[in-house]
Amino acid sequence: MNLKKFVNVAAVVSLATLGSVVVSTGAYAYAAPRNGGGHFDVSDGSAEVSGTLNFTGARTFTLSNVDLTDRACDARYAFFYAVDNVGHFAEHRNGNGCHTTIHWDSLSGGSSAGDPDVEYLYIHVQACSLTSGCSGGADSPAFDNPNT
Repeated sequence: MNLKKFVNVAAVVSLATLGSVVVSTGAYAYAAPRNGGGHFDVSDGSAEVSGTLNFTGARTFTLSNVDLTDRACDARYAFFYAVDNVGHFAEHRNGNGCHTTIHWDSLSGGSSAGDPDVEYLYIHVQACSLTSGCSGGADSPAFDNPNT
């Protein structure tokens, strides 16, 4: 499925007392996808992640030159993960505290044989703790996989 065609539609149907039917629909889609990989830089104010995405096959990708920064002094750890059309991949954390950055030269990911292709991917970043809850979180624009 191409992300450009992907729309999540929610429909609510309720019956009122006089037999009338009220139908309410809401729809959303991700921002216009970028074809192929590329640079991402995502921040929600408390956590920031930047790097480069490269699709290496229909089911595989690499994130390179990734920096995860804790932007706030609020006792929350910063984290990010990649999300595709099926779910999300491993979470990567920075628990080193206020204004610190963790760097990864290369992170590989992908779906297993028999699983659906990675049709698109976006990056989610957020900061959380058990005592102070979570920041708002932010998502990169989605990237379409040109190999699917």
